[in-house]
Amino acid sequence: HTHEAIEAEIINGILYSQPAAHGNYLGRADLLFDKSAKKLIKRDARLIAVDENVEVDSELYEKFGKALADTEKHLNESAGHAKKEINPDPTGSGQSSVQTLIAVAIAEASGADAVIHGTLTRGRIPEGDFYNRHVWGIVPYDNQIGLASLGVIELQEILEENANFINSWRFKGVFGITYTLKKDKAGKWKVSDIKRVDGRKLGPSERIRVAFNSHDLASGGGRFMAIRKACLDQKAKFKLLPTDTRSAVFDYIKKQKSLNGEVSPCATIIHD
Repeated sequence: HTHEAIEAEIINGILYSQPAAHGNYLGRADLLFDKSAKKLIKRDARLIAVDENVEVDSELYEKFGKALADTEKHLNESAGHAKKEINPDPTGSGQSSVQTLIAVAIAEASGADAVIHGTLTRGRIPEGDFYNRHVWGIVPYDNQIGLASLGVIELQEILEENANFINSWRFKGVFGITYTLKKDKAGKWKVSDIKRVDGRKLGPSERIRVAFNSHDLASGGGRFMAIRKACLDQKAKFKLLPTDTRSAVFDYIKKQKSLNGEVSPCATIIHD
């Protein structure tokens, strides 16, 4: 599915409808069936907008009203302070201040040497005081954190696969390492010069602890098979941690007096 609002299309003879995402629409399919002829004679679909014009169901509200009120209270509670806006706008190499915040929090929670992680939404944390709802806005998913011991070859394969998504929001940033990305003569992106952020180059037999979220570990819908392959290898000594990404971010924020909105060092992309 693509999260797009598609009301009704016939694709290869099949009625297809998609009510976007995040509860913005309710999809309804209308099928007219002739019982005598035992035949479907008409089919249609439509999208019903779920907006302020839809009244709250009184029976459901009676059951879940307190939970909704508690949720609203939590979302409006103070979370922290930011010296400047923390946004998902990439610098050109997959890094952004939101990406760095999430990655730093994961590194601290997991003890990882490096983190490969992207932005999850277009949410941002405003300059000044911000609230729990802003944190949920940048980390809306309940992803767990996994840790794997990886070497240069595995990292190259993962980062080269990631390069397929360069210039798109799916292109993942890094934390804890830097690398060079350049196209070869065949036009394929190649990774080289993987280093720790202190400038030390990774040796051919050296392995470091790398953290990912559970969605990417499951290949991210088949897009990041290199991550899955590397972490399934016994040499990776993979561990799925009990910590989830959002809790890691909340815990990190609580330890900081103020967020500075930094963007960590990352890839050097060479365009010939």
